[in-house]
Amino acid sequence: MLGWFWKKPEPKGTPAPSPAEPGLRGGVESMVSLLRANPAADDESIACLLTGEGFTEQQATKLIQFVPVAFTRFLYRSRGVRFAPEYVVLGADARPVARRPVADEPAYREAWAHCEQAFGDGADDAYFIPIAARSGGYRAIQDLVREGSKLASIATGPPMMME
Repeated sequence: MLGWFWKKPEPKGTPAPSPAEPGLRGGVESMVSLLRANPAADDESIACLLTGEGFTEQQATKLIQFVPVAFTRFLYRSRGVRFAPEYVVLGADARPVARRPVADEPAYREAWAHCEQAFGDGADDAYFIPIAARSGGYRAIQDLVREGSKLASIATGPPMMME
C-alpha cells in the first residue's frame, strides 16, 4: 500500500500550495489593505509597513516584487494573455544572473491564494487593479490594449527582479 503518501498532482497553471513561508499571507493582506487605501503608496512606505509588522527586509522585498505580479496574472488569467513562466534575476550590475519559475516564489503563491480567496468572496476587477497596477506587466498590457492589441494576442516576457 503506497497510496497513503501519494499526493494528487496540481492542475497545470495553478500555483502549488505554499508550505515554505505561510506567514507571508499576513504580509500580502497588509500590503493589499495599504494599496487599496492608498494606491500611490511607494515601495518605501510598503517596506516600512511590512518590516514594522515583523517581516524581514528580504520578505518585504519579495512581497513588493511578487504580489503585483500575482494580482496581474490572476486578473488576466482567463482573458487569453500568455505570461512567461519564469522571471529573470538581475545581479548588482543589472545583468541577468538566473532564471527562476515565478510560481516557485512563496510571496507569489501566497498572493495567488489571496486572489483566489478574494475572488471566491465576490471581489471584482476593481479589487485587483490597484495592486496589479504596480506591476510593469500590468502597465505593459494596458499600453498594448490602448494601442489596439487584443488580450488574447498578448504574450509577456519574463519579469526582471533585482537580487
